[in-house]
Formats: sequence, structure tokens, C-alpha cells
Amino acid sequence: MNTLLQCLVNATVMLTIACGLVAFLLRRLNIVTPRLRQAVLFCVILQGLMLFRLPVELPWLDNTTPAATLQSSVTFAGAIPSAVITADDQTWTKTSGDSDRAEQGLWLTSTTPTRMSIPGVDIGVDHLVAAVVSIWLTGFLVVVLRGFLRYRGLCRTIDRLDRAPESWQSEWAEACRLRGRVAPEMLVSQSAGPMLVRRPQGYSLVVPHRYWSSLSKHQRRGVLLHELAHLCRHDVWRQLIARTAASLHWWNPAAWWCVRRYEESAEWLCDEWLTQTDPAAAKGLASSLVQLVEFAESQAIPDARVIRGVGVQSMAAPPLTERVTRLLKSSPRGDSVMKRLFLVLLAAGLMAISTVQFRLVAAPADGDGSATPSDERPGLRVLSADSKDQLQSLRGRLNTDDKLTAELNALLATESGQVAFAGAVDQLEQREREKARDEAIPRFVKKHFETTSNGKLILREQSKSTAASWVKRSKQLGNVLDEMHKEMKLIADRLDDSSEVNEMARRIMTDEHAGFAIVLGEFDGRSDPIDLFLGKALEKILVRKGDKMVVIPTLSGEQIRQIERFEKATEVAARLRKELPAFADEFALVDQRHKDFVAAMKDPAAAAIVAMQVTKDDSDFVSEAVDRLFDQLEKVSRDTPKGLVIDNEEAWRGINELMESVGRASQRVDAVRERMMQIADSVDTSDPTTARLATQLRTGVIAFQAAADIPYAEFDLSKQVTGQISQSLEPVGNNGLRVRDDMAAQVSVKAQELLTASRTIRRYLRRVDEVCDSMQDRQLAESLGGPGRMLLLSEIRRSAEQDQVRSLDELARELFTVDEATNQLTVRPDRAEAVGRLAQRAKELEAELSKDDF
Repeated sequence: MNTLLQCLVNATVMLTIACGLVAFLLRRLNIVTPRLRQAVLFCVILQGLMLFRLPVELPWLDNTTPAATLQSSVTFAGAIPSAVITADDQTWTKTSGDSDRAEQGLWLTSTTPTRMSIPGVDIGVDHLVAAVVSIWLTGFLVVVLRGFLRYRGLCRTIDRLDRAPESWQSEWAEACRLRGRVAPEMLVSQSAGPMLVRRPQGYSLVVPHRYWSSLSKHQRRGVLLHELAHLCRHDVWRQLIARTAASLHWWNPAAWWCVRRYEESAEWLCDEWLTQTDPAAAKGLASSLVQLVEFAESQAIPDARVIRGVGVQSMAAPPLTERVTRLLKSSPRGDSVMKRLFLVLLAAGLMAISTVQFRLVAAPADGDGSATPSDERPGLRVLSADSKDQLQSLRGRLNTDDKLTAELNALLATESGQVAFAGAVDQLEQREREKARDEAIPRFVKKHFETTSNGKLILREQSKSTAASWVKRSKQLGNVLDEMHKEMKLIADRLDDSSEVNEMARRIMTDEHAGFAIVLGEFDGRSDPIDLFLGKALEKILVRKGDKMVVIPTLSGEQIRQIERFEKATEVAARLRKELPAFADEFALVDQRHKDFVAAMKDPAAAAIVAMQVTKDDSDFVSEAVDRLFDQLEKVSRDTPKGLVIDNEEAWRGINELMESVGRASQRVDAVRERMMQIADSVDTSDPTTARLATQLRTGVIAFQAAADIPYAEFDLSKQVTGQISQSLEPVGNNGLRVRDDMAAQVSVKAQELLTASRTIRRYLRRVDEVCDSMQDRQLAESLGGPGRMLLLSEIRRSAEQDQVRSLDELARELFTVDEATNQLTVRPDRAEAVGRLAQRAKELEAELSKDDF
């Protein structure tokens, strides 16, 4: 839905800008050529019609190795935890190197930074997006329905009209014969017309009887040739395209302005054709237009107005005065060659913008398009402004009194030095990532188990509750994978054998570990909706520091205020737990909904949910927020002999929504609280801001709000996966399926990646089996059989991510020594050779940076 809204906004902006530009140029240059005007306006209308554009890659950027384009981060031990060196501020996305990383088993140590956001922060944005899209879709449907009803009414009116007299029919047939056309049916109305109408059964020409009778044969010929021009040019269908594009932007006056000007240009173009081919008929048309104005003004009946809309080309379209003037000029003035050339180029540019989306990609290094390895040719990368700021912050901590450190400081002052330093960090990070992957299982075992003298593994005391959650979650993961395999097998059975890509798709969908590979790759190994929701919700405010998580030091003010809001809401909830039940006793139990309302107000979850609602305004103090709530309840209630009652139906709608949220929160809060306690235990409470968040995770209202917001009803992992798979398939034959031609290449690459990941999973599962076989608690080992082994594998993967960050801390200590008194960084003497290599690399990049700097 976000993608649709983004495409719609982009199309609206492009349409409005193009419309303003063209309107200015048409007026400024005084363009009089109708064909040119119509072509340019049609290209403007296409801006609004092309919501999705064809991507075209331009080989402009310099070719670099995948490692040089990835984000790299190093947390320097003893330094500020946020001293991160990054290539950009975005999370990594899959590149052409993904298959290589999967083959190396890199899935075990994810390169995606762990960033988390508070539940509820993005909920309002999602609701706003859904509301905007719903309003747009409703407006579009209303416009389409209105146009359809008007068209249907017009067709019904025309169906009741009589055929024109034979003499009129013969004139119309003769005019069409001269152009090699079969004359459509000619009908007479009381006052509507002249107009060419496209009905389901074909075209019809409608003329007003009294008006047509008043015209001379010469004048009628001019009108008939004008309508014949519309017929030959298929203007009705062109108009339909224009109005469809405008309907997509029904709220935008620029779209409707373009449609009106486009239809006006169509009239001018037919008039111009008539002026050039039959000047006498053109003069007859001009005089008939004058009579048409007089005729329309003399009518008192409603249908004397100009009929416009889908399927209609009305000769009476304004402005008539300018049309008459142009018709009477036997040699209409044309536009200069420069004006024509300029507008043709403008039209071509608008057409390109409306249909093509240009993307800058890496240029091939040689004629065969192969990339040059990074050790053969210096590669370039672009550092974001934030990354440069962070490097400057690092420079400020360097001890420039030391010669070697001063050299590194001078190197980081140049752009080429910054790029070289970031590239070196990438290589070092890759080494540490491989080390973390190789040691992942031994470290996981050491963290949770003790080894006895006979080599058996005994669960550590502090890990027993964690092991219990493993067993519980493994059952849930097993159910999800079973359902996923069932759905994937149904699809595999329907795939035909017509191509190799179909056979590859069948192979991956029948692989026993492909489902788990998808869960690992797409959902980070999480099959529980609570894990998925909290993982996404917290990823924007937490980041790992060693084996702990801390609030991002550079967190925005808005997110800090969100934590403050949770703290205030917790205070409000503590007061409401006492005051809400007391106030609920004031209500009379006159019907079932009053009884449900009173019961909900006495539920502890109600205090938390209501507290979150009443603390949206940061200006409120706790007492003000509570008093404002009860004031609102008093306003919608009235006193009766038995107590308070609520008669306001609008208030009941809001109360019903509140009671639904309270019910969801009360039902799920224990499971959410348990997961939040685990998260709170994993954070570093030595940081003041992180400690505040941990307190809210343990005791605050955040658990109730998250429990109410988790989309259990919409969560079905197997259906999400099979739905994504189905988007790449199309029906064939009798209930068969095949991979779409335009998706064949992507499916082939994805299947190869999943097969590689499945083989890696099987290799690591054999190692997990060895761990389970060594467990002294056989009941735990048996409980972790089957899907439990896969769950342990996902836990080992997360543990490896933590170890990866800790290894980078050790790497930083290898490069620098830290002065505890001044907190300054000094390059270790034995790292002089590394600084020299960085300087040499910077020189190699300098030429590339100066050449490609634009």
C-alpha cells in the first residue's frame, strides 16, 4: 500500500509540474498548431497514467566489488559507542553477490544492523497511509461510476431517438463515402447535438431536428465533414484515455485542465483539416456554429446544454468564438519551425519521463562487461554526509601529537583517504564475520551449557527458562513449516515440465529445508507473530553493543519523546487503575453494552490502553490528562435515577473500538510481557536512556499497547510465502501452473540461492545434531528434535551476530590504543604498515575520484 501511495504521489507531482510547464509555454509561445498542442497535452496526461514506469539502467557509476559497496561498521573499544563508519545510512539490500554470500554460509551471520523501534510509533503512519489510499480509491470509483451512469443514461436517451429523414441520411452517407467510410446511423433529437456518440452497438450521429432544418445544404455539409473528421481520427477513444488518466487524479485540477485543453485541441484539429481540404465547407461550418449558439440560447429545455463526457464528441464544445475566427481564415497562421522543434522535443521528453525510470548502475570495466576485481583496479564508493561526519568525529579523537596517528588524521581529511579507510574496514569486517560464523556453534554451546567430565552437556541454570521457550517455539515453528511445505507441494504438483525453470521451481518447493531457508532469509528465523512484530517495532531504536543492546546514541528527538510518552502513560495508567473502576461503578447496567463497558473499565488492560490514548498530547501533565479523560466521559453521559448512561451513538462507536483493543491486550499481554522481559534482560542498563526503556519494557504500558496492536488475525506465514510465490506464476492448461516468462530469470536465481542455503542448512543441522546427542537431558534433546534443531540454528545465527560485533571491538583494539584519561585514540606502532597501505590505496583512488567527480 505504501508503494501504491508513493507511485501515486510521484505521478501527481510529475503531472502537475508538466501541466504548469506546458500551460506556461502554450501561452508564452502562442502555439496555434492544433496537432502540436494536442500531442504535447497528451504527453502531459500520460504523466498521470503511468503510475509504474519501466526501469532502464544507465551504466554511469564506476564498477566496484560487492564488498566495497556494502555498509561497514566498526565500534571502537573504549571510544564513543556510536563511532560507526558507514557507507550509507540504509540497511543492506540483496545484490548480485547474495548467491556468493549464501554459498559461503553468510546467512549465519547477517549483515543487517539490528535497529529497533517502539511498538506503536509507526502504527499511526500506517493507518494514515491506508486512509489516504482508501479516500483516493473511493474518489476514483465515484468518478468512474458517475461517468458510467451518465454514459448509460445518454445511451438510453439515444435509443429512443428517431432516424433522420432519408435526405439527411443520404447527405451523411455521401460525405462518408468520399472518405471511404461506412456512414454510422444518423438520429434526430429535440435539441441535443450535433454530436458523434459511440454506443456499444456502434457510432451514431445525433443532430437537433429544428436546428438541422434551419441550416442550408452548404452548412450541413460543413458540420458533417467536421464530425466525419472526429470519426476518422478516433477521437472518442483518445478522449477515453485522457479521461481515464484524469480520473486517477480526480482531486487534481491540473489533470482536468489538461483534458479540457486536449478536447479543445481535437475540435481545432478537425476544424483545421476542414479549412485546408474544403474552405467552402469550413465557412459553412463557421456560420452553422453561429446559428448553433443562437439555437442553444433559445432553448428552454434542459438537454440544450453541451453534452460532454465519455463516448461523446460534441460540436458545440467551447470556445466557439475562436473556432469561428479560425474557420474563416483561409490560410491559418502556423507556428515557426523553432517552435515546432522545441515542442516536439518537449513532447518526446515528457513521453520518456512518463514511461521510463532511469537508474544509475555500475559501468562495465571492459568491453565484455565483466567487472574488474578490486585488487586489479581501484574502485570508488560514495560516502553519505552522515558517514563523513562520523569520520570527522573520529578524527577529532585522534592523538595528532603522535606522528603515525597524525598521518592517519591527514589521510582521513581527504575524500580518497576516507574511501580507502572504509574499504579497508569492509575487508577486515568480512574476516571477522567469517571467524564469527566458524565459532558460532561452540560459542553458543559455551553460553548455555556446561561440559561434564564425561563430555556431556548440562544446561546452565540461567538458561533453563530460555530452553523452555525453545521447546515452546519449536512446536510453533514446526506447525508453520508443515503448513508451508503442504502449500508449496500443492503448487509444485501443478507445475508443468515445459521448461528448466519450472523444474527448478518444483525442486526448490519440494526441498525439505527450503521452507526454513525462506523463514531465515525473509523473516529472520521468526515464525511467531510476537517476535515478528516486536522485532520490526524495536529495530529503529536499539543497536547491539557487544553482547548487549543499547538505545542508538544518535536517536532522533521524536523517538526520545516516544520513550518519555511511555513513561508518562505508565504514570497515568497507575492512577487510572484506581479511578477507572470507581468511575465505572457510577454507570447503570441498563443493557448489555453498558455491562460490557463497565467490565472493560475494570480490566487492568483498559487503564494502559486509555493511558496511551490520553497522553498523545505532550503538553499535558499527568493530572491534566486524567481530568480531561473524565471530562470527556461526563460529556457523553447523562444522569438517570439508576446511574449514568451513554446515549451518544458516536461515542459508543469509539467505546466499542476501545473495548476491542482492551480485549486483545488482556488476552495476549502475558506472552508479550514475557518476550519483552527477555529483551529487557538483553539491554545494557548502564546507559541511562537504555535503562529508561528497559524499565518500560518490564513494567510499563508498552506491553499492553503491543498486545493490542499485534496483527494475529492477519498473520499466516505460510500464506504470505505462498502468496509471494504465486506472483511469479501463471495458469496454463487444465489447472496447471508455470513460471511467468518475465519472472523466469529472477526465479532461476532465487531457486539457486535457496538450494545453496538449503545445503548449508543441512550441513549445520548435522552439527546441531551432534550438540543434541551430547545433551545429558535426553528429554530436552528429544523435545528439540525435528523443527527444534532448526530453531536452535536460528538462535545460533543470532548469537553469531552478537559475536560478530564483539569481534569488531577486538579488531578496533588491535588498531588503536586508548588513553583512559583523555579518551584519545593513538595508532598502535605495529600498525604502521597498515596506515602505509591505506595511503597508497588513497593515491590510487585520487585519480578516479578527480576523474569521476561531477
